[in-house]
Order: sequence, then structure tokens, then C-alpha cells
Amino acid sequence: MTQLMVGSEGTLGIVTKAILRLIPMPAKRGVMQVFFRSLDDGCAAVHTMLQRNIVPSAAELIDDVSLDAVARQKKKPFDPEAKACLILEIDGPDEASLKLQSDAIGQVVAEHQAVSFRVAQSQAETDELWAIRRGLSSAVAATAPNRLGEDISVPRDAFPEAVRRLKEISRRKGLPIAVFGHAGDGNLHPSVLCDLSDPAQEKLAHEVVGEIFDAALAVGGTLSGEHGIGITKKPYIYKALGEAGVAALKAVKQALDPKGILNPGKIW
Repeated sequence: MTQLMVGSEGTLGIVTKAILRLIPMPAKRGVMQVFFRSLDDGCAAVHTMLQRNIVPSAAELIDDVSLDAVARQKKKPFDPEAKACLILEIDGPDEASLKLQSDAIGQVVAEHQAVSFRVAQSQAETDELWAIRRGLSSAVAATAPNRLGEDISVPRDAFPEAVRRLKEISRRKGLPIAVFGHAGDGNLHPSVLCDLSDPAQEKLAHEVVGEIFDAALAVGGTLSGEHGIGITKKPYIYKALGEAGVAALKAVKQALDPKGILNPGKIW
């Protein structure tokens, strides 16, 4: 029942109690910031790490549109060669373990033409390196009157292809898409930057959103990694699951909520 309820967005039942398992905090943590000449290089570097069984506890990929937004907000430009950024966090039992991991990561990013590779040497530097990601959402939102922030998830090995498809949609449709996300688990947050007060641009922006979902499904991904289906993604659920998949979920809904009183109007 746990797996059935998780992700059902209140449409199948009400959770009254949750039992959680805690795991120990890592003894040591390390943070790295890498700039690349292209988004493709950044994606390829993450892919190579995973192939070599180098699995950071966090791997945040940030594109050039997002970097420009952060630079404008901070009034401090990045290296003009830097067109993508990767922020990595590693953990382990001791400093020796961190050094082995950071050396391995350094080797990988060098193979993928990194512009720079920096390892935080203190908590202050750690905070500084993470600052780009933490201020990203507000910085991107400030670059346009409206931002349609989406959330898709793709298989980890399809991450580079998914990013390429998103950038191609942006070029073809003529609307900026800021792309950032959790490269380690395939969760992407493409943000369509637009002006919804312009009817033509509003129509175009919603077309772009539909193509973003199509791109995710085309590489074996899903409509959502974190944010859920809710209302906005309802029109795409048949495309994602097919008639048989939707029929199965509707049967579960009918069995658990025959009167349709649980979160009515959402998803179904």
C-alpha cells in the first residue's frame, strides 16, 4: 500500500501516520564546482562518472541561460568560456575517501574539457559554491515577466539526450528555456521564459511545455520527477500511460474512492 499511496497526490487516501527510517549523517562531506565550455560536456561528464561507478550524493547541472541570470542578479560575470556549471557533493567516512573521489572526478571533468574545477576548502567556500544553485530559481524568474517551471524525469543514461532535445525545442520555438536539474538522478527542471500577457507568446509557451513533455516521454522518462501531475499535466497523462495504463489507475481510484471525494478534480 505504501508504494500505491506515494505519488497519488491525495486521490486514493489520507495519510494519518508515517514511520520514517533515519540513516546516519555522513562523517565527511566535500563540494566541488566545475565549469564547462558546453552543456553537452557537462552532461557527458556526469554520464562518464556514473559509468565508472562514481556516484556523488548531489550533482546539480546548470545551463548558460541560468548562469546568465545568476550573473545578472549578482552583478558579477562568470568566465565567458563557461556555458554550463556542475555542482557536486560527495561524502564518505574520512578525508582520504573524499580525496579519492575528488581525484577521480577531477580526472573525468578534465577528459570533458572543463574550464575550471574547484574543490571547497572550508565551510565558507562550500556555501559560496552552492550559492549559484540556491539563488537560481529567483534569478531565472527575474529575467522574464513569466516563467513556466516544469519538472520531468528521465533515465540517467538519457539525461544528455533529454537536455539536447530541450535546447532544440528552445531554438526552434524561439523562446528561452533555462535548464537545470539533478543530473545524478535524471530529474530536470526546464523553465520556459515568456510573457503570458502576449496572447501569441502564451500560445507558444504552452506548445513548448507540451513538447518538453513529449521529449521526456521519447527518451523513456516521465511527466514528473518531484512536482506531481495535479491539474497542469492532466491533458498529457494518456500520452504517458496509454489507454490501458489509465484504465488500470482509474480502476484503483474507483475501488478506493467510489464516491470521488478524495482530492476531487485533481488528476482524474
